[in-house]
Amino acid sequence: MGEEKGYDGSPLNVEERRMNTFKLLKLHGSLSWHWLPDSGGNPTLRRWRPPGTFDELWDTETKRRRQELPAYEVLIGPPASLKGQRLMEPVMRELWRRAAEAVATADRIVLIGYSIPPADHSIMGLFSDGIQGGDVKIEIVNLAPSIVEQRLMRLGASPDEIDCIYGDHCIDDWTTREVDRLSRQTVTKLRNRTDLDDEILMFSSGPRVERFRSLETPANPASPIIMHLNSPHLQLANPRMFAELRPLLQSCSSLMVEDEGRCSR
Repeated sequence: MGEEKGYDGSPLNVEERRMNTFKLLKLHGSLSWHWLPDSGGNPTLRRWRPPGTFDELWDTETKRRRQELPAYEVLIGPPASLKGQRLMEPVMRELWRRAAEAVATADRIVLIGYSIPPADHSIMGLFSDGIQGGDVKIEIVNLAPSIVEQRLMRLGASPDEIDCIYGDHCIDDWTTREVDRLSRQTVTKLRNRTDLDDEILMFSSGPRVERFRSLETPANPASPIIMHLNSPHLQLANPRMFAELRPLLQSCSSLMVEDEGRCSR
């Protein structure tokens, strides 16, 4: 039998399993969050797994959920002006506070498919307070970015700091550009890391950690260094060391990892 689904009896903990990657602030709630609207500002947020599974969306746990969480409702903050009551929930209020700080201190903001709807007074205020008079670069990734650009300028953004990526493949185009930027940034940071020379090169993808069997020298400086992962089914007697990679980094600006024919920068 599989693991029994249901309420785990603990309040939502925004610090749970925090890792040194990035912060995800779910400002508009989640289908797995439930709360008591008439809590008077007291913390009531609880978790319940999202209803159904893929291709079976009907919630088969309605009765159990109502028994465990009587009078609880899904906590969703719609993109509208009427969010005041939801922002009384302490966790939601804290998430919006952190988001406001993030926008106010950001030097770069990327809006992917988000239009900053004028009806959402909370988000309009968050952006207005955060970007007005600041020196923040804004990237708009949208099929039709002109409306979003106009709204940002009305909120105080400088038109000189706005970059629009548009068209049918705008997300693909932005992603490709961003991966290339991060790859070049990584190479720049690694060039002078002599303290890593005695370390084995390793690649981590979730729970999987692999070593490299070879490094392919690029034909020219514009080409990436190709690092070939060892097959998980093969033993590796001589894994590649960082000391072998560092000289190559002096003349190249990007890396590519090849995993059994699948490449990623």
